[in-house]
Amino acid sequence: MKICIIGPSGVGKTTISQQLSCRLNITNHEFDDIYWDLSSEQYIKNSQDNINHRIQEIIQLDQWIMEGAYDQRLLPFFQESTTILRIKIPYWLCAFRLIIRFLDAKITHKKPIETWKDTVKLLKFSKTFDRRLDIFFQHHPELSHKMVIVKDFDTCIQAIRSA
Repeated sequence: MKICIIGPSGVGKTTISQQLSCRLNITNHEFDDIYWDLSSEQYIKNSQDNINHRIQEIIQLDQWIMEGAYDQRLLPFFQESTTILRIKIPYWLCAFRLIIRFLDAKITHKKPIETWKDTVKLLKFSKTFDRRLDIFFQHHPELSHKMVIVKDFDTCIQAIRSA
């Protein structure tokens, strides 16, 4: 089984993918770990060669869960996946979670440092996410049959059982 979990920042992708990983005994991968070099103080993008190499490593596995916010670089995962779980919740809840995440990172001094400016960018990104993702899937109708809209862990399990 190869599962993609997509949605805007703050929607709960990481939490749900970790829960699914435990339930299904399938390794979970976060696209942030591929895209960003998380070993430094600040967020630094990995080289495109590094990103491409890591994508190919994961795609070749027999099963995986990949979670991430939409990015054209997720296309290989969409193409190889058996199911695409699109998490949709109200924007206000995503925004609330992003602000809590920022405050928690400030209190705990979590690295890499997420600035208020970064958080505002994520808030804006999340606000327009669904519209941009709809346009993406309009350009890739061959993927539409794989996508199921879900809202939480339980609806993800139901979608996987139905697939």
